[in-house]
Parts: sequence; structure tokens; C-alpha cells
Amino acid sequence: AKVFVAPIRLGKGFRGKILEAMAMAIPVVTTSLGAEGIPVEDMHNIVIANDPETFVNRVVKLFKNDELYQRISQRSRALVEEKFSWQKGAEILEGVLEKTVVKDK
Repeated sequence: AKVFVAPIRLGKGFRGKILEAMAMAIPVVTTSLGAEGIPVEDMHNIVIANDPETFVNRVVKLFKNDELYQRISQRSRALVEEKFSWQKGAEILEGVLEKTVVKDK
């Protein structure tokens, strides 16, 4: 897919599919609700649109503007690598375990 479209209007929980697309450097167009819980910035590493007209316009803009497409694509992948990689998860877990061991001593 060239663009991942996630017009999420209802629901809660982990946004795994959105992060998966971002990890594959596929630009994501979603709603504010779809981006909830992910440390993103509109038109920087994700595209947010909350009404149908804006949604369509922004998808079309990504298809027509290769520079914008590449920039969001690269930044979205970088965000996932920085914040959501297995390595980052392991570092967080290691820190939690170290604090637990120190408390138990």
C-alpha cells in the first residue's frame, strides 16, 4: 500500500496497525482518535483529518506531493524505531526490573 488510511471514529486500545504501517514507512492518514496514544505530530510524521472532506484532500495531497510523502514516510518510521522498537521495549523493561531489584534490597 502506498498510503495507510485509518478513518477511526470509535474505539479504544492499542493502535497496532497504525504503528505497523509507520514501521514500514507507509504514511498514515487517520483521525485524532486514531492517533491517540501515539506521540505524533500532524503533517510531520502522520496525517490527521477529522472530517470526510479533509480526509480525502489529505490522501490526495500525499499521492500528488512526493516530497511530502517521503518526508512523512521517513519521519514515521524513525518515530517507531525510536519509541516502539523491541530494543526500546527491552530498555524500558530492564529499567523497571533494575528499580524493582533495588527496592527489594
